[in-house]
Amino acid sequence: MIHTLARRGMAGMLALTLIGAASWHSAFAQETVPAPEAAGSATPAPDAAPVEAATPGPPPPDAGLSPELQPLREEVDGWTVELDSMILAVQRPGLRDDQLTALRSRAEEIIGLANGMVMRLQPMLAASRARLDQLGPAPGEGDPPESEQIAAVRAAQTRTVADIDAILKQARLNIVQAEQVIRDVASIRRDRFATALTTRSQSVLNPQLWYDAVAASPRVLRSLRLLIVDSWSVATTRIDTLSALSVALAVIVAALLGIVLRRWLRRLAPPIGDARDVPRLNKLARVAFVVFSDVLAPTVALVVLYMALSANLLLTPRLAELFRGAIVGAALAAFLFGLARALLAPLRPGWRPIPVPDATAAQVGASVAMIGVVVGISAFLDTIHQVTVAPLPLEVARRALTSLLIAILVASALWRLTAGWQQEVPADAETSAGHGRLVWPWTRGLVWLIVVAIFVSLLFGYIALAHFLAIQLVFIVVIIALMWLLIGLTDEIVATMFVAEHRIGKALCAAFGISEQALIQLGLVVNGLARIGIILLGAMMVLLPWGFDTGQWSSWLRSAFFGFTIGDVTISLSTLLMAVVLFLIGIAATRAVQGWLSNRFLPNTRLDRGLRNSISTVVGYAGIIVAALFAASYMGLNLENVALLAGALSVGIGFGLQSIVNNFVSGLILLAERPIKEGDWIVVGSEQGNVRKISIRATEIETFDRATVIVPNSELITSTVKNWMHSSLMGRIDVDIGVGYDSDAEQVRDILLDIARSHPNVLAYPEPRVFFVDFGESALLFRLFAFVGDVNVSLSVRSDIRFAILKRLREADIEIPFPQRDLHIKGIERLMAVAGAAEPEPDMNQDSGSSTGRPDRSDIPEHYRSSATSSRPRNQ
Repeated sequence: MIHTLARRGMAGMLALTLIGAASWHSAFAQETVPAPEAAGSATPAPDAAPVEAATPGPPPPDAGLSPELQPLREEVDGWTVELDSMILAVQRPGLRDDQLTALRSRAEEIIGLANGMVMRLQPMLAASRARLDQLGPAPGEGDPPESEQIAAVRAAQTRTVADIDAILKQARLNIVQAEQVIRDVASIRRDRFATALTTRSQSVLNPQLWYDAVAASPRVLRSLRLLIVDSWSVATTRIDTLSALSVALAVIVAALLGIVLRRWLRRLAPPIGDARDVPRLNKLARVAFVVFSDVLAPTVALVVLYMALSANLLLTPRLAELFRGAIVGAALAAFLFGLARALLAPLRPGWRPIPVPDATAAQVGASVAMIGVVVGISAFLDTIHQVTVAPLPLEVARRALTSLLIAILVASALWRLTAGWQQEVPADAETSAGHGRLVWPWTRGLVWLIVVAIFVSLLFGYIALAHFLAIQLVFIVVIIALMWLLIGLTDEIVATMFVAEHRIGKALCAAFGISEQALIQLGLVVNGLARIGIILLGAMMVLLPWGFDTGQWSSWLRSAFFGFTIGDVTISLSTLLMAVVLFLIGIAATRAVQGWLSNRFLPNTRLDRGLRNSISTVVGYAGIIVAALFAASYMGLNLENVALLAGALSVGIGFGLQSIVNNFVSGLILLAERPIKEGDWIVVGSEQGNVRKISIRATEIETFDRATVIVPNSELITSTVKNWMHSSLMGRIDVDIGVGYDSDAEQVRDILLDIARSHPNVLAYPEPRVFFVDFGESALLFRLFAFVGDVNVSLSVRSDIRFAILKRLREADIEIPFPQRDLHIKGIERLMAVAGAAEPEPDMNQDSGSSTGRPDRSDIPEHYRSSATSSRPRNQ
């Protein structure tokens, strides 16, 4: 449910942003900068197109061009003539704004066509030069002449290369000329914009300003009355029964849309319910639905009525323009009213996304609604003044009054909002207020500064500047509010969807095999990109009335995307993105081939595991290199330059990166020569274990206690490495055993051989062997050698054989001796005296019962007696 509501809310807010931006731009594009007459500028030029200035005609067609190049040459020559005319036209004084816009639009169109021409000619030029290079250099003075056929081909290819190069250079020159036209147009518009804003008229405190406006009002009212009477008379002559029915039906449909559509949109919003613990996503989604419904319903109703009247030819051109002004004014008023009611929610405190008291929400909401009414009425009055050609004093008074009312209402709302803003946000409201508290301090200071500037401008008579600041103040606050709303919706939607519990998160994890942590990181990336897009869109909307227009923005974006030149280097974002896409596709294809080799093809061959891994790794390296070469060639990188760069970096590689390069080359040697491979049991220095992975820089070894040892590849190549499994898995085990001197050596040998031969993991060939190693101090020493098919089981085989030897020797009553010793301690009397012994000294010549004739030690303390006992070699 939340996902559906959030998706609808995002779609609604996007459409609302576009509708609001179009309404603002269409309503105030003409009045933002006063007309040249109002600013005291020169008389505008006639309506003739500026590009009709006298310029030399196009050059005659070149008869030597091929039929393929002739149309291209004519097209480029046409652009040249047209751009020369445009450059002269821009220099003419008094051009209207629509004429400047037409010039800029045509220049942008020529830039797009010329870029396409350049992209088309570059492959042709490269192909012609390649064909010419195949012919080799022309013969010198002392060289034998070439054949007539080769000479003719050389001359034709040389002419073709020259023709293509000339057309290509002319197309690039056209791009430069068109950019110059765009810069000149932008400069002229900025100068007019600055001149219009700094034009001074009468102060609002001057009664003459309002007297002139009142005196000019009857003229406008009379013109408006005549317009309505004339339009009514025209409508009565054109209306018939069918037209009347269609208009009546349109009125009914408009009324139904104004009521039913609004209610239906409200039903899509989250239900009110218990507002004590409303999720922030539900609050923001309801704000979007409220604003969208308040704007869409009345606007659609008026548009339906306008379309019905226009379709039946009941509107004269001037009345139609007046009707469009009414639609724009109503849309602006409804938009600000809905935005204030949705964000402040004076009747539903639990659904209020901004933490302000109820009284403050009601007062600020009323002020914002009144601003919407003032802006809407001002937009409609501007249309009336344009239709009726109102006198200049009336237009100046309208702008002064609009600016004054907006400044007063904004100051009132800002004062109340500052007083009622919750400085201490509760813990449960910290998240919902975070964005507002983040932008509030600097927004408040900026708004106060603009309000003061409006009052000062009105006081000193800069009416145009005051009106511009007032309209821009409302416009900027609205854009900031919409940005805050969209960013909040984006944060909540991403936080809701990009989790493993959500169905979209589950689908992403299942489709791409990513973990929950990776899914969260992907959500953060998506959220960051969305924030950047929203901020850039808001900045573009704010800068529109300041001399930047959509055409200029689109030109910059197109230049950034399709290519811009810095010196002799051309950077194209589209080319870079496509190269990245090709590289990623190459990597994906390489991974797919590796997976097929590792999982399907190689396991069904007789190759061992290490060779299979080497083949798969080499295929992976080769695929990455090929993908990188394809991406580099698509970007137009010259591999010769790359080689030169690599040569220049070779010195640095030799000194600073020699260890990395050494390990990389050693890794390639390991994969090619295969002295070790994955799964081998190796011994490197004091470490031993199984090889788990051979990478570019190092090799991972897993020891028998499950630790991982990272060994640089160069050490495996230059140092001594013991590999138990290099040639085969077969290995030899040895078991040492000692038996008593009174044992039968042949019997011991037979027992050992029988134990080895009976073990299932011991190979029959090579057969086990028993060797009589040595006569030990206390035992006869034997050594058993046996071979196993897999050295990985050698430890367990040794253990099994030792268990069996112990059991069989005990059954055969063959002793396994252990060393014993007798220890003689000198100065025993002194030790006894130190211990405080009271007994007389023992007679050293008295027989103590010891087989060695030593004194009786029964009277020695226990701790001395126990430490004095050991063994000497003897068989027990």
